Amino acid sequence: MIKRFIHFTVTGFIYIVLSILCKVDKSEISRLPEKGPCLFVTNHVNFLEVPLIYTCVQPRIVHSLIKMETWKNPFLRFLAGIWHAIPIKRGTADFSAFSAAEQVFKNEGILIMAPEGTRSKTGILQRGHAGAVLLAVHNNVPIYPLVHTGGEKLYTNLKKFRRTAFKFHVGKPFYINTNGEKLDSAFRQKLTTQLMSRIAVLLPEEQRGHYALENLDFTPNLRDA
Repeated sequence: MIKRFIHFTVTGFIYIVLSILCKVDKSEISRLPEKGPCLFVTNHVNFLEVPLIYTCVQPRIVHSLIKMETWKNPFLRFLAGIWHAIPIKRGTADFSAFSAAEQVFKNEGILIMAPEGTRSKTGILQRGHAGAVLLAVHNNVPIYPLVHTGGEKLYTNLKKFRRTAFKFHVGKPFYINTNGEKLDSAFRQKLTTQLMSRIAVLLPEEQRGHYALENLDFTPNLRDA
């Protein structure tokens, strides 16, 4: 009970601070389920979207995979703890992190991932990694694209003492069908491209990056939830 009180109190305070810096349009958040098991996939621009996502999806409790280095900072370690973050070693096959993520689904929880794996800083979508695909396939959970725009203008706006307009976009949920095909490297990349297409289509054309040249409607292995 005390831990839950601390969670919502700290989260509420951070949301107030962020509301001073940003004008947030979270009208589409209502399209997200309040319970799992499910996977939210998002784009990764800068530090801003992490606290905004956590505060704006309330009262949903979401878990996430966050780089191990985050725990070196005492304040970020505190936030990671109350926000149910799972530490992951980047650049390796971190089976302990994936096992913890799978436990979230078994407990009917919600997990959020940024398939890009690192911040773009510019808002331009980077090539995705296959971790989200593997988790979704192995656990047969629906995927919800949760995309945000506006955060790439934060630093420019801060210099001009302007609030940043930040908007969430929620796409249609879907499952990944392998149709019995072996999940080798080439097929994992093919599925990842299809997943990233569902993120890209919610972004302005100039921010679709690597996926700007893809046929975003060609997703034969994705099935609407």
